[in-house]
This record gives sequence, structure tokens and C-alpha cells, in this order.
Amino acid sequence: MIKKLLFVAVCAGAALNSNAQVVVMSPANADMNTQITLTLDVSQACAPGAAIDPAAANAYMHSGVGFDPDPNISKWQNVVQKDNPAAIMFGNGAGSFSISLIPATYYSVTAPNIAYHLDMVFCEQSDMSTWTNEGKGFDSTGACTDIIVPLATPQSLDAPTSQLVFLACNPNPVSTYAKLGYSLVNNNNSVSLKLYDLVGNLVKTIVDNEAQIGRKAYVYDWNADNNAGGSVANGIYFLRLEANGSIVSTQKVNVNR
Repeated sequence: MIKKLLFVAVCAGAALNSNAQVVVMSPANADMNTQITLTLDVSQACAPGAAIDPAAANAYMHSGVGFDPDPNISKWQNVVQKDNPAAIMFGNGAGSFSISLIPATYYSVTAPNIAYHLDMVFCEQSDMSTWTNEGKGFDSTGACTDIIVPLATPQSLDAPTSQLVFLACNPNPVSTYAKLGYSLVNNNNSVSLKLYDLVGNLVKTIVDNEAQIGRKAYVYDWNADNNAGGSVANGIYFLRLEANGSIVSTQKVNVNR
């Protein structure tokens, strides 16, 4: 079940909307060591964030974490600014923007600290000097306030050993076009991003043995085609990210036209 993070209020005289979803986190009960996807619906945001162009290619997340379950005690720690290359949220062309990350890695959380929640706003521009159409949620009185995304308490305080900051395919399922993106913690001499079918046959090479910089978001356009230039068939595929010869992460991709 996907957790719906509700920021419900009467804003600027509008009627109460109990279904207002600003951000949805998946999986629902993830902790700081789990890869999550945050999906933003700008139409549900407190103005002026709702004015962000729903057809924009990207939005930008400005965020941090809280080291206490109560946001009034601890919030906005280990901030990742919106101008960070890894802070890009990928748009689907219809007002929804997504970002995938492992919180402990993305925010450099180390023991004994525990990230109990994510604290965020979003913007239409990455420039730190410009905050036009800053997007927030609602508090209990209807006023605009920072978005708080709660995390489960982790079973272990050990930081994840993976190099992965995020690996994403948006949208997913894919019809005719998607953006494929990833970011790694460290610099790597040889990075590959490839798509395979269910039996392990190589379908599409996106990146092949390239040297890349750590904590930078790399984004590629994919037209749902194979290496021969033809359209791939409907079905399940696997997007595999490798660094220096080792598999870092694999994500399931569903093609459904």
C-alpha cells in the first residue's frame, strides 16, 4: 500500500479537501536505508507551488531530514539544496514529478543519527537565488508549510553499503517515451546502464563503460526502442546499473502501450 501524505486545510477560502495529496512515498513504510520514490502532485500543493507548469520537464527538491520523530525538535538537517544535480524531480508531463533515492545515502546520514522524516519544499527553478512558485503543503489551519514525509524506524543503524543515490525510470509503465536517470555516491571509471528482457537478453544500451562523477544526476531519453532501432514489445524489462564491473541496482520497467 502506498502511503498518502495528506496536507489538508481550508486555503484562501477554498473548501476542505480531504483527498489533497501533495507527496506520495513508495514503498509506504520505508526507513532511511530503503530506496524510495517520492511523487509530487503540484496541483494539490499550497499556492504558489500549484502554479508550477504541469508540463515542465523537471521540478527541483530542496530538502533535509529530521533526527527526532518530532519535527518541532529536529528538522532540516543535512540539507541537500535544490541546485544540487541530484535534486532533480522528473516530470511526466501532467503535473506529476518524481525522484528516487535512499535517504541515508542521499542525505549522508551516519550512526548514531536516525532520519525519522524528510523535510522539503519544491521549486520550478534550481537557482538558489530564485524561489518563484515555491511549493509547500498545508498545516492544520490551512497555511502553507514545509512538507514533512515520515520514515519508519530502521532495524539497523548501519548505513547502506550501496553506491546508489537513485535509479529511476519515469514514467513507469512506459508507453513510447521515458526518462532514465541515476546518481552514484562516488566517482566511477566505468558506468553502464542497460536494459534486459526477462531471460537476460540485452535489449538496449543506454550508457556503456563511461567515466562519471559521483553525486551528479545523469538523465537520458529513451524512446522505448531497442539497439536495432525498433520498438520494444509490451512486457517486463530490467534496467541494470553497473559501476566498475559490479551491479549496483536493478529496476523493473514495464512497457505497456
